[in-house]
Amino acid sequence: MRNLAKPPKAYSSKSSKLSTPRSMPFESGKFDVAVSALVLNFIPDREKVVSEMRRVVRPGGKVAAYVWDFASGKGTAEHLNSAVKELEGPAFRRAGLYPESTTQENLKSLFESAGLTSVETRPIEIPVTFRDFDDYWNSNTAFASPVGAVIKVMRRRNYST
Repeated sequence: MRNLAKPPKAYSSKSSKLSTPRSMPFESGKFDVAVSALVLNFIPDREKVVSEMRRVVRPGGKVAAYVWDFASGKGTAEHLNSAVKELEGPAFRRAGLYPESTTQENLKSLFESAGLTSVETRPIEIPVTFRDFDDYWNSNTAFASPVGAVIKVMRRRNYST
């Protein structure tokens, strides 16, 4: 946990905190809003995370999350995942993604199971464009992405990349 160093001017009077999601070191009802940004589906115990988010938000506050729609194949690395699956065969499962957790129905159920009410889900459509293939490749493999990790293992096994 740490304070964000320089919040944007629009938020200069607000307090922002980062924390590990499974056990937040904050008193109950401390925050107006808790948000999980593009990470909830990577966490095996999502129920605990959402319960913690609910706990640290004051009554009447907001608990929110957004995730890539992996269940519908709308993640930015879908082409790479398809190529890896073709090379690896039917046993390939995208590590750590829990794509089933990204459906609107499952997200709503997850938040309701944490005791949240008036839960709403909706898609947010955004275009993702790349300058060229190298930009696409680097954007999806040059950091600790699940498909990037699989490709690194494949390289070690002498697959052509």
